[in-house]
Amino acid sequence: MARKDRNIQNPSDLKGKKIGFSAGTVSDYFLYAFLMTENIPPKDVMLVDIPADRQVEAIVKGDVDAVSAFEIFAFEAEKLLGENAVSWTSRITSLTIGFLQPQKVSPGHLNH
Repeated sequence: MARKDRNIQNPSDLKGKKIGFSAGTVSDYFLYAFLMTENIPPKDVMLVDIPADRQVEAIVKGDVDAVSAFEIFAFEAEKLLGENAVSWTSRITSLTIGFLQPQKVSPGHLNH
């Protein structure tokens, strides 16, 4: 989730911008995964550790330009920002779901 009024339309526009995230959570993981899939080195953005329950306030007030937020907070931020909100579907989500989805393995393929 990002603010259009900060000249952000595409993921590449995040370079040089302040991005809020919650360290040690899936917000942290998905931010780094998103940056990686969009070929944006983390050193090219300013990372701001923000508790998850303060991310909506931070982006709405303009303390940060974008956030890697939990879905419930992203939904609220998008509602409050209205036409000023921009977000993208991450390619990493399908990769993560595929990685986390249990696979059926026949007993003969298990290593004991």
